[in-house]
Amino acid sequence: MNKEDAGARLDRYLQEQNQVQRKLDRARAAAMSLWGWGGNYWFPLELDPTPLIEVLAIDGNKILPYHSEPDLEQFLVNFFHGEKIYFFQETGAHFEESEYSGFSFGYYETFACDSHLRNVVYWSHENTVTFGGRELVSQFKRFCPKYADFVVDWAKTYNK
Repeated sequence: MNKEDAGARLDRYLQEQNQVQRKLDRARAAAMSLWGWGGNYWFPLELDPTPLIEVLAIDGNKILPYHSEPDLEQFLVNFFHGEKIYFFQETGAHFEESEYSGFSFGYYETFACDSHLRNVVYWSHENTVTFGGRELVSQFKRFCPKYADFVVDWAKTYNK
């Protein structure tokens, strides 16, 4: 390969990366607008009093004795099966995965959503995970019938 071929390949690669970056920037802006996420910490219950979406905030300390992180990961893998997933972090880093993988209460201020922005998962530094979207919340309630026992305390207070 000569220098001109290498230069042309590098230019194509950089153009493709710029297109991907613009796509992710648009998706991040749409997620922020649709879900009321400010780009870092998200307090999803501020969507009330009449949100068009449903959210469920779960306390990791309460749920982990009953459902392990691998169990929760498998639930999300099954739910998002075949979907492209966007991951956005408060640090500004964002990326797209071809399919969902990974779950940890160790994620900090990480917002994940399907490519249609209908369902979201948000991990907070407070060892919580919030599920958003009617279908995701509904599926989670079927997966975990005792979900009400695991709701974060501040969510219970906020909704009184």
